Amino acid sequence: MSPLSILPYFPFQRVRITKQTVFPDAEISQLTAVPDERFRPICHACGSKAQRIYRHDKRSLRDLNPGSVRVWINCSYR
Repeated sequence: MSPLSILPYFPFQRVRITKQTVFPDAEISQLTAVPDERFRPICHACGSKAQRIYRHDKRSLRDLNPGSVRVWINCSYR
């Protein structure tokens, strides 16, 4: 039997899902997302490619529930 995976639902080019953990007792799924190092960051204001990375941050985001499971995305971004 193949394991369940939520990874096909995150087809974003500049982000990689590196880890998926499911806690069936608590009905929680956690994903870990990191920036894809193959791409340079894009400025959110003008859309041009950034020349430097000034800082790295981490954040936990709550995603929509697929069914009764709560989804948390732990992401590192630059």
